[in-house]
This record gives sequence, structure tokens and C-alpha cells, in this order.
Amino acid sequence: MRGYQRYLAFIALFAVILAACGSSAPTTGGAAPSAGAAAPAAAAPPEKAPEAVEQPAPQKAAPAKKAPKFLVQVGVFSDPAKAEELKKDLDSAETIADVRKVEVAGKTMYRVLIGPSRGRADAQALAEKLKKLGYPGLLHKE
Repeated sequence: MRGYQRYLAFIALFAVILAACGSSAPTTGGAAPSAGAAAPAAAAPPEKAPEAVEQPAPQKAAPAKKAPKFLVQVGVFSDPAKAEELKKDLDSAETIADVRKVEVAGKTMYRVLIGPSRGRADAQALAEKLKKLGYPGLLHKE
């Protein structure tokens, strides 16, 4: 009887190991094996691993819309020298102006611009400041 108890202890240990590994323990069918019976055959076939579920590719985030930039146009001239003169006057008034060459109705013109501002409200405030200094200011969306 002693050998039979060892056999049962071995089966119990084997069941614990299989349970720890995630497999199911073989069953003996409820009947006790006879002393001359052979050890049970190989364990049940391993369960199939769950198939990988294909996840959809992450969607790219839509690019954030950039806020429009606003410039203040202080003057427009056909003569580049006059545009540069106004630019120098504005630079001395602690503003940084830029002269840009543009084509308008087939003619070359030179815009004197200040900016860009952070938004429409900032550009309007700058235009008001320029009016107080005696310069006209027209908002120009870039």
C-alpha cells in the first residue's frame, strides 16, 4: 500500500505543477489503478494558444490648424526708397518693420509691414498705437 500512496502523492504534485503552468491535470477516470497497471498515457494535448487579434492601426491625429498671423501694413509705395525711409522711421519708434516686394495689378509695389502679431486683437492694438504716433495702420492677414 505504501507504493500506492507515493503514486497518489506524485499525481497530486504533478497536478499542482500543471495547474501552475496553466495546463489541466490528467484525470484517472475515478477508478484507482491496480497495482500491476501501467502509468497513465501522455497528458491531454496542449490547448491551442489564443489567436492574435489584429488591432486596427492607430489613426493619425489631424494636424492642428495654425492660427492666422496678422501684420499691420503701415504703407505701400511704388518707390523702394520711400518704403525704406518709412521702415527706418518705424525702427526708430521701437517697432521692427519689414519691406516686402509684391506685384499688384501688374505693378511692383513695396509694402511696409510690422508683425506678425499673436492674433487679431494684438494686431489691432498695434495699429491703434501706430495711429497715436501718426502712422496709418491697416490689418493684413498673412
